[in-house]
Amino acid sequence: RRDLVSSRDKVTRSLQIDDAKKALDRYESSLSAGERKSRELELQRLRGLITLKEDDTVSAWKQIDQMRSRAGEPNSSVYDEAYLSAATARMEDDLEGVLTHFERAAKARGMLVDFMDLGQIQLVLGKYDEARASLERIEKDLAIYAPAAAGGQGRAEHSDLILADPHIAAMWPLYQYVRARLAYETGNSTESRRYFDRLLKYFQKPDEEFKGIVTEAVDRGAHPE
Repeated sequence: RRDLVSSRDKVTRSLQIDDAKKALDRYESSLSAGERKSRELELQRLRGLITLKEDDTVSAWKQIDQMRSRAGEPNSSVYDEAYLSAATARMEDDLEGVLTHFERAAKARGMLVDFMDLGQIQLVLGKYDEARASLERIEKDLAIYAPAAAGGQGRAEHSDLILADPHIAAMWPLYQYVRARLAYETGNSTESRRYFDRLLKYFQKPDEEFKGIVTEAVDRGAHPE
């Protein structure tokens, strides 16, 4: 729901934010007392991200300070604090700060989506070697993914995430775009075209928010694989 807060119309955006808050309230209410306790910082991160949709970085930093004050406690979470810090720094156009916090988030949790976040900001900052390393780690992990890993064959580390997390499904087409941009920025036209071609395979009928990157791919001569 938080990701769906995208309208520029003030009234519509306010309704979308209220909807996101209600969805989070329902999620929290569905948890047992023990689960709510263990996920306090996750819930705080999610509420902080909704706060950013209201362009309120001051309140977000206050929440971050509260999260940092709990470092070392049993239910503390470096990832949740680092991710909210990165998102808040991005709102303030502090790109170096975004990089620092996404590095911390990737180190703390190490999921595929974390390296996607890291690779994107490295690309924006022109840290091309670092971006390539982050992005290639994603492709390497997916390439060796085995559905039976949880049963003892192959790696089980990311199995549940790849099968169940909708962020993976959303991330993979965008991964093609980031790889295409990285190749373009570093002068590798063949590789850039290959990834733009793959992008079009996923976005043949793109939603409004993705039409810009699809147009870019077509303008660079890409065709669906």
